[in-house]
Amino acid sequence: MKIYAAISALIMVLLSTLAFNPLTHASNCDYVDVPAVESQSGRGSTVRVTICVSPGSGVIRIYGVDRIESDTMVSIFTAYLLAQIYSGKSFSGSDLSIYFGRSVEDVSGPSAGALLTYAFYNILARGEIRPRISGTGAINLDGSVEAVGGIPQKLSALKSLGYRSVFLPAISYIQYSQAISTRFSDLSVTPIGGIKAMLNISTGAEAQPPRDSSLEDIERVSKAHVEMLRSIVSSLIEIYMSRVADRGSQSYREASALLNIASKTQPPEGYPSINLYYLALISIAQGVVQGDLRGYGAMLIDRAVELYNKSLGVLKEIFSDIPRNQSMDRYIVYMLLIERALDLIGYSNTVKTYMSSGNRSVLAPVAGQIYGRALSITYWADILGNLTKPGENGSLRDIYVSSQRLLETLGIANQSQGIYTALANSLGRDIDLEGLRMLIPAYTLYSYLRNYSASIRASTIGQIPIGSLEASSYVETLIERGYMQPQITMDSGLLLNIYRFSTWALKIIGSISSAGSQAPIPQTLISSLIGTSSSASALNILAIIYSGKASPPRAIELSGSSQQPQLKSPSIGGGEGYYHVLASNILTAMSIVTALITTIIVISTSRARKARAQTANSQPS
Repeated sequence: MKIYAAISALIMVLLSTLAFNPLTHASNCDYVDVPAVESQSGRGSTVRVTICVSPGSGVIRIYGVDRIESDTMVSIFTAYLLAQIYSGKSFSGSDLSIYFGRSVEDVSGPSAGALLTYAFYNILARGEIRPRISGTGAINLDGSVEAVGGIPQKLSALKSLGYRSVFLPAISYIQYSQAISTRFSDLSVTPIGGIKAMLNISTGAEAQPPRDSSLEDIERVSKAHVEMLRSIVSSLIEIYMSRVADRGSQSYREASALLNIASKTQPPEGYPSINLYYLALISIAQGVVQGDLRGYGAMLIDRAVELYNKSLGVLKEIFSDIPRNQSMDRYIVYMLLIERALDLIGYSNTVKTYMSSGNRSVLAPVAGQIYGRALSITYWADILGNLTKPGENGSLRDIYVSSQRLLETLGIANQSQGIYTALANSLGRDIDLEGLRMLIPAYTLYSYLRNYSASIRASTIGQIPIGSLEASSYVETLIERGYMQPQITMDSGLLLNIYRFSTWALKIIGSISSAGSQAPIPQTLISSLIGTSSSASALNILAIIYSGKASPPRAIELSGSSQQPQLKSPSIGGGEGYYHVLASNILTAMSIVTALITTIIVISTSRARKARAQTANSQPS
């Protein structure tokens, strides 16, 4: 019986080993056809990209490519994270192998981001990529699908390959609507503004978190600052009209347009209101300086320098003792303060030149910016000091370690030292240098992701014919298709409030255009829409990573075009991968059943032997 038990146990081990063999799971492959534009010929083409999943530790291995540009790298990174967020499942226990159907030296551009998000999501949620579609569009950190180039060439390539259902960014669909209805009338083209529509995930109010203390804090603190900014702007407008009175200047037109918008469509409470008056203040202050340099302009320059020095003192105090355990909202504010500190000290040489020479013309071109940056630091310092219920604490060291690893994964680990040196030199050596050193990698990562987000958002916003009557229909279609609408829950009320400025500003662009108003739409409003949404989106993704709600790739490895393995192309629907997974699951079940049967037999046999032994012992001799 011992021999039988041993044999059964051996069978169990063998079946378990086979069931969990990475080679078995490595056959769980599926593919997407990625449309592209060839750099030399300008023609459209497609590349079949096969994605295989195997047990592992969260590594992405890419075959058939020598080099991947940064925007493509972040696009893959974003798709990887969003797939986990939307599916509620993790890649942390799996490796992804991505095979390019034909070897390429260099992959650039973010245009495959939406398709990769779709593929990764389906692999996690369903085990296969279904339904079989293709298309193009960049994926932003908030789940919005952004504009890309080469639309006609890519549609032609997909049509030639036999596709009949494709997707495009909503903005591109509008732009190429005539070509779609004529040249590509046999294609079913779906405009996508937000990735949730592609994934058949409902969107709406459930993506918004309940009101939390940080949202209440930022709204409460902002009220006092709004009143202060409104008063300053009103005074500067009066000074400008009495001393300069040039209604045609860029500064005056920007400021008056922003104030006109505020009077007709009040922005949401909190940061949106602060930011609107902040933009107006910078514009009108610059107008006063340039229009009345020897009078009130000189006074404003001196005030800007005074605020510059005061803000440096505020920053030194804030960074003198950085807590090692605090809430994610407080870490977020610290990163926003680092960003504003770097902006401010960027003017240090100009301020020093003015202080040594007394020549106001040196500082005049940037006086409004310095004034605004200094007030912004005061505002965020006030927010930091008034977060009443900061929530669950997180470890700064854990954030540091995670950020360092991500910087290495994305190939930008060397950027942190320059930021640290700039801040340390400007704020002095009496600050908490060790705490600052641990914060800088997180800020570097934030800055990198924010710049990616802003660049692809600008490509979409830049295609709206702002100022024309058509702009309203563009904006209406974008919003209807989910663009910049709730795609990812923002657990932080602080970030949600920041992001609301951009969604409000997008609607303002549409409403002003639909009214046929001749009032200009300020460029500063458009730029801030892009920058603010990108900042909130990047910080939100980092908060998700640091809280463990999604696992970033542990590494992204390139094997080079010369290492392209010969893969058997998966069948339509990934059927081959499906049957391997099915076989693996059957083997796993068999191993469990065998283990149970073996255990039952061994226990039963043991009990029977004991019973016989007891019976034999109880009989009289």
